[in-house]
Amino acid sequence: MQKELIVKNVNIGFFSKKEEDFISLTDIAKYKNKEATGLVISHWMSIKYNIEFIRQNLSQAERLEKLNQIAVIQMKSLMENKNVKKLS
Repeated sequence: MQKELIVKNVNIGFFSKKEEDFISLTDIAKYKNKEATGLVISHWMSIKYNIEFIRQNLSQAERLEKLNQIAVIQMKSLMENKNVKKLS
């Protein structure tokens, strides 16, 4: 069941599944930039992964390779999602 909360006048959707809560990153990103939510989320994710890779003591080249692999996986996931509108 989807629920909603309001933070700083922004409606943020969330839902629970199997006792785990999920929140809409897209709704949160709308607070930063309504026109480019995907870029905001992409930036957040790259920072998260980069920090983890630095902690693993990976070189910059290795970090870039891993970030690229993650981006490819995420893009495939988006392409397979029938709920995502594709640009024509």
